[in-house]
Amino acid sequence: MLFSLHALSFPRRRVGPIAVDFGCDSLKLLQLSSDEPTRVIAAAAAVVPGTARRDMGARQAFVAQTLPRLLASQPFQGRRVICSLPAFQSIVQHMEVPAVEDEDGLELQVQLQLRERMDVDPDRMVVRYFPIAQVTREGQPMQDVLCLAAGRDVVMRHIELLSRMKLNVVGMHSEAMAIQAAFANAAPTPEQATCFIDIGATTTKVVILQNGEIAFAKTIQVAGDELTQQYATREHMDFEQARLRRIEQAGAEVSQPVGAAGPRAAVGTGLPSLDAQAGVTSVAGATGVAAEAVADAAAVAEGDAIETLIDELQMGLRYHRRLFPGCPVGKLVFLGGEAHQSSLCQQIARNLQVAAQRGDPLASVHERAGVKPTAGVDLGEPQPGWAVPYGLAISQPNL
Repeated sequence: MLFSLHALSFPRRRVGPIAVDFGCDSLKLLQLSSDEPTRVIAAAAAVVPGTARRDMGARQAFVAQTLPRLLASQPFQGRRVICSLPAFQSIVQHMEVPAVEDEDGLELQVQLQLRERMDVDPDRMVVRYFPIAQVTREGQPMQDVLCLAAGRDVVMRHIELLSRMKLNVVGMHSEAMAIQAAFANAAPTPEQATCFIDIGATTTKVVILQNGEIAFAKTIQVAGDELTQQYATREHMDFEQARLRRIEQAGAEVSQPVGAAGPRAAVGTGLPSLDAQAGVTSVAGATGVAAEAVADAAAVAEGDAIETLIDELQMGLRYHRRLFPGCPVGKLVFLGGEAHQSSLCQQIARNLQVAAQRGDPLASVHERAGVKPTAGVDLGEPQPGWAVPYGLAISQPNL
């Protein structure tokens, strides 16, 4: 299935590079103006077919066939692109290494951790790392480091594919860094952190921001596909039928504030004013005639998959609390396609006991309501699944 949309094109305006999000479930393209006020120049997306979701060769063929068609379907300008490293092909790992004073020493410690603890050859990887916090273990000073890595072959395949299309790759970022860029100015207060939970098709990305900087990041190998398969098994239907049913149920849910149980529950609509780069809207709840549909949708949030996801999220919050005991997580922001499943978001928020909202990464785009809606996507409405392409579109080139 192919769908696309665009805003009015202004040929004389300066434009940023074309963001290309190689998601497992969909291929998304977004280009923004690089001057103020920020406008959508063009956007397009295509759903990845089932065969290409599981086979890397089929995925490459799908991208090679579909990407030129998307570029030609909308008024994208220039040939500069900035793309994502898919989470399912990347490593996101916190490491505790001996504290050292020089950069070379820290790099060697990270490489040693990759080789000895993760059985990964750092010479075959593109590795980036960021010091997070100083900690003490058994009386010894240690450095907590966030390591982001991907195989050189994976990186080169993406660059070569885009180069064959005569595109100039000026940047490549992990999905965690793209999420940070999208919401860097949306932290509530210096005393509280915000946890962004991007639940996609095959992975859940967790990014905790403090004052706009990453304090914790993790990729969880439990996401929408497992929840959909669980639903399909329960309802005795195939995967694609279950996927479409869950999308329909998400659309039936009625908007109202959700939050979480307990004294830290959300009040009102949350953070509508924090839209310097992106905003959030309250997660939908269920009232009236939609309650039955929501109750049916909630059945998917039962069993091992959701329990594992919640356990992993709880461990992540505990790890962050250990690193930064004076800066607790005060807000959850749900992103990704599964953010439309309000009953799922509610269940996670209740278990984590933190106020919850649905993210809208394009909230600050000027005159966004003027974007022409099309079947399947409408940038005039909140689109939590567009956090990565938006973050890429405003990120700095790094190649």
